[in-house]
Amino acid sequence: MKRALTVALFVAACGVAGLGAQEDVSGSWAMVITNPLQLTNDVPLTLEQDGEELTGRAGDTPLRGTVEGDAITMAYDVPETQVGPMTLTFEGTIDGDSMEGTVTFGHFASGTWTAAREEE
Repeated sequence: MKRALTVALFVAACGVAGLGAQEDVSGSWAMVITNPLQLTNDVPLTLEQDGEELTGRAGDTPLRGTVEGDAITMAYDVPETQVGPMTLTFEGTIDGDSMEGTVTFGHFASGTWTAAREEE
């Protein structure tokens, strides 16, 4: 009985600790995407977060994603490029008012991205 209570308290404590670590990325961000040729593109982000679900816009393009703790994943489709339509997929980490990570350009290449929260 004592062991079962200890395990239950441990599980509950882990659950509470996990809840406190959830980042909130809702709001406006200035993102910079760097491609493999080291060319950059500035993209305004508007993000809305509901729990772990993320929606918003990269420029005028709708995006979707998830936030789990300080990890973020998001993606959006670019219908017309020189090589046809592609999906840009972003994976990274959140650190307060900044984010950074890697971006894949469809199956063609990868680069990096950073984002800074804009003051409102």
